Amino acid sequence: MPWPCLTALSTSSLHSPHTHLILLLIFHHLCLPFVHPISFNITRFDAGANNIYYDGDAVPFLGAIELINRDEFTCRVGHATFAQGVRLWDISTGKATDFFTHFAFNIDTHNATYYGNGLAFFLAPVGYSIPPNSGGGFLGLFNTTNNDAASNNQVVMVEFDSTVNDDWDPPTEHVGINNNSLSSSVYAIWNAGLQSGKKANVWITYNATTTNLTATGQFLEQNTIHSWDFSSNLDSKNPIKKEPGRKTFWIVIFVVCLFVLVLGVGVGLLVLKKKRTRSPPGPGINREIERGALPRKFSYQELHSATNGFADNRRLGRGGSGHVYKGFLNDLGCQVAVKRIFAGIEHAERIFINEVNVISRLMHINLVKFVGWCHEQDEFMLVYDYMSNGSLDTHLFGNRRTLSWDVRYNIALGLASALHYLHELVEQCVLHRDIKSANVLLDTDFRTKLGDFGVAEASGPSIEEYSNHRSGGDLWLLGSRMGVSICHFRGGFGSSTLQEIFLMQADGRLDSRYDADEMRCLMIVGLWCSSPSDTRRPSVGQVIQVLKSEAPLPELPPDFHNPVFHPNPPAGLIPIQVDSIPPSITTSLNDGGR
Repeated sequence: MPWPCLTALSTSSLHSPHTHLILLLIFHHLCLPFVHPISFNITRFDAGANNIYYDGDAVPFLGAIELINRDEFTCRVGHATFAQGVRLWDISTGKATDFFTHFAFNIDTHNATYYGNGLAFFLAPVGYSIPPNSGGGFLGLFNTTNNDAASNNQVVMVEFDSTVNDDWDPPTEHVGINNNSLSSSVYAIWNAGLQSGKKANVWITYNATTTNLTATGQFLEQNTIHSWDFSSNLDSKNPIKKEPGRKTFWIVIFVVCLFVLVLGVGVGLLVLKKKRTRSPPGPGINREIERGALPRKFSYQELHSATNGFADNRRLGRGGSGHVYKGFLNDLGCQVAVKRIFAGIEHAERIFINEVNVISRLMHINLVKFVGWCHEQDEFMLVYDYMSNGSLDTHLFGNRRTLSWDVRYNIALGLASALHYLHELVEQCVLHRDIKSANVLLDTDFRTKLGDFGVAEASGPSIEEYSNHRSGGDLWLLGSRMGVSICHFRGGFGSSTLQEIFLMQADGRLDSRYDADEMRCLMIVGLWCSSPSDTRRPSVGQVIQVLKSEAPLPELPPDFHNPVFHPNPPAGLIPIQVDSIPPSITTSLNDGGR
């Protein structure tokens, strides 16, 4: 039988990179000798409806289909089947059906640093089964033996790929058209992480039955289908006559080629239309920023209303480049922080563009979530998640509640995790260059959220190629923040002799309620990060290992800070004079605390 089936597949792995979660959502069109035009519009998936059959873990949940068990993510399988028949063509006349389908879905990455693998639509002959070992990046369509354009699979697909596989993908998340292979013939940039949780709509028009495939691989990604509609116009008044297998084969070839042609033209026209819509005549800031993948552009009126006209009682604070206001976005139903850059300051436009272009490409649990931006009426504004517990400096030096030792230690660890992501885990290394307690924000649960990327720099593919920046930048400042967190000392380690460092007391407000080993660890790591020598300074990955007790504390040699911390420190950092040095820095820190 020559009729394809419509299939959605989701594969994922949680907790271990070797555990694969396979989830199936199959809309299978039964092969009937008399098939009439079919049209349906499913706006809710309810348990009592008889248009979808559920099996395994796939269940209707709040009007949508959840492919993944919401309570247990590991090793689960679910099926949902739509059983009415649809025919691609009338074999007796050779006439193909006009086909239109649309569905709405969302991808939820759960704020994970790594997620995947994506969503795809494919066309394949009836009887095409999911190959073995085809999870993850293979999208449930191919494996190591049949990922070849010369194979007999006859599979054409449009993929929304949220994970880059070096063996066949372009170097970015993308939408691609693939002809019997995982390699895209053409593609356009598309970022799933920036659209996480947002509903997306897909339309496909073609004279065939289209396969809907959802796939997640090694990393966390939850796919939810909200609605699905379908219509065809082929009516058959005569019984289907059996034809030789050769004729069936050539009909499949014809339909596949037609699909590629029509879809290619449609995607091309859509891209052209979007370019014309997004690119007004003449240069401008909006067009420059819109070249990147941004979460959302807000109007001035939206942010004016959200902040009650930028009222003084909504002002959260003032930074070097602007005021920050608390706001509420009615359409999103959430509180936000609106950074209104001073229009009169020098380089305001450059600061605005730089921060948008850097932060819009980043997503990590220890970075403040970027919501959107606005450039209207000569205003430059950035919108972020609202952090209910403010910045670290207001707790250390203001009148807010005293932070417990556990919270302080986790803040230091969270800050290191944020830098580890920026330096070593993103495709293009990002240097923050302005790490200070005022830029370390705290959410409702006092989790670290690093913010303010106005002077950040996307330097290159790896931090190793920019050791000069490491020497005078983020690692040095990270070490200084360790001192701030421990000692309630605004200058950190950056302006004290070693003897003064050893005599520092923990924040008196802790009332000796701290872990002595953790105190010692943070002090040593802070000194380690402040090394005058590039070669002696650790990577952020090493810092995290030590803070998590996954690696031993370093033994800092007697000449570690001899004669000064740094003869030529980075701009804004002060050399530390050394009066006397104990035999070993590591062994000279006394235990104390609880």
